[in-house]
Amino acid sequence: MALQNVRSNTESKRPTAAGLSDGQIAINTHAGSPGLFFEDASGNIVKVGPVQVGTSAPNSTPATGGSTGNSIGELWLDTSNSVNVLKVWDGSAWQDDLVNLASGSNDGLLSSSDFTKLSGIAAGAEVNVATNLGYTGSTRVLTSSTGTDVTLPEVSAGGDSGFLTGADKTKLDGIAAGAEVNTVDSVAGKTGAVSLVKGDVGLGNVDNTSDANKPISTATQTALAGKASLVGGFVPTSEIPSIAITEFLGSVANQTAMLR
Repeated sequence: MALQNVRSNTESKRPTAAGLSDGQIAINTHAGSPGLFFEDASGNIVKVGPVQVGTSAPNSTPATGGSTGNSIGELWLDTSNSVNVLKVWDGSAWQDDLVNLASGSNDGLLSSSDFTKLSGIAAGAEVNVATNLGYTGSTRVLTSSTGTDVTLPEVSAGGDSGFLTGADKTKLDGIAAGAEVNTVDSVAGKTGAVSLVKGDVGLGNVDNTSDANKPISTATQTALAGKASLVGGFVPTSEIPSIAITEFLGSVANQTAMLR
C-alpha cells in the first residue's frame, strides 16, 4: 500500500497549520507552484523548496482554503526584469541585496563603476614602479631599468618635432607672447583694414601729375613772362628797345641784320 502525504494539485494552495500535525509533510504538485511544506514548532508553515522562478512573487495570489503569506527564508528568482534577481523573504519583504558591494576591507559584489575602472586598467599594470632612467646624448637613447629603452628624436628642423636647441631657446625667449609676423599696429593713427588718402600722410597739396604736365607757381610764371623770347637763337627786334650803337667792329648791313 502506498503512503501519501497531505497533498494538493491546486496552484498556489499551501497547507494551513490547522491542517497539519507536528512532523507531517504537505506537498503541492501543481507545475506552476510546486512546494514541500511542514509546520514548525511555533505553528508556522515553512516552505522547504523549491525556489520559485517567475515574474510574480510566490503565493502572491493564494488559492481559496490555503494559507497566505510566505515563510522566512523562502526564495524567489524574479525574472520580471532583463536581469534575473534572486530574492529572499525576511518576514516582511523580499530582499535582493543578499551580498553587499565590495568595500576597501570587505569582499562583495563588483559595482558597475568598479567594473568600468577595472576594464580600463591594462593587464599586468603595476602601481608606482620604481625605475632608474639614463640618457646617452650621442645616441639620444633614454634607458629604463624596468621598461623599454627609447630613442629620442633629433633636434627639430623644418617643422619637424624634436629637441629645442639652445640658440632656438634664446630666440624664443626674446619673442613676446602672441607676437605675429610683419604685423603693423596702426598706420597714420588708423587700425584694422586701413585705407589711406594723401592727406593722411601730409601730402594734401600734391597732385599725381606727370613731369610734362606739372604746373609752375604764379611767381615763376610772372618772371618767365618778362623774359624775351629767342627765335632761332636770337632775340627778335620786336622785343628789344631801340639802341644806339656807339662802336661796332665788323661789317654788317644794318641793325636789323645784326639783331634779326
